[in-house]
Amino acid sequence: MLFVDSFSEDTVRLVVVNLPLDGRVISASGDDAWARAAAEVAVESAVDALKVRLAINPVTVDRDKAGREMRPRATGEVRVHAIGELWCSRICERCGEEVRLHLNADEQLQFLPEGSVDPEREEIEEEELDVGWYDGGELSLESVVAEMFTLALPVKVTCADEVACQVRTMALLEANRLAAGVGHPAFAALKNLC
Repeated sequence: MLFVDSFSEDTVRLVVVNLPLDGRVISASGDDAWARAAAEVAVESAVDALKVRLAINPVTVDRDKAGREMRPRATGEVRVHAIGELWCSRICERCGEEVRLHLNADEQLQFLPEGSVDPEREEIEEEELDVGWYDGGELSLESVVAEMFTLALPVKVTCADEVACQVRTMALLEANRLAAGVGHPAFAALKNLC
């Protein structure tokens, strides 16, 4: 059973102020529709198998501004150690063949409440580029899972056998060149410059 604040078959949200100070761990698999849907958004493909573990911890302060110890309290910032693994099929972006994709994700993610940074600022700091945002006091676990697997994706999905992929790609390019004749008409003017 998930110990969450808002749950439906395809939505899981945690109310950040309800997080215990020692955090919460949530696990999901391909049987959990919300986790599967989030992973499929990230990889842009149907997911065959999926495992997810999210260790969600509020960032706390235990000293006041003068440095005196006080009872720990949450700051609104949330850190998530997101670990996941998935398997899916994608199309090679070079040769067009089907590729089996296996992703292992292990990400440290940081989330802040929307509006916690002055919107009038014209520049943001470099470290703020890695911050996710939550609104309404609720952290969307779908967003966390999608972010984790998006970060784990390779820049370009290609075949594992690079030589065979290159041969197929060259054959496709040659067939396209022969079928198209002289090339795309938009480049006809450039031909005379060579």
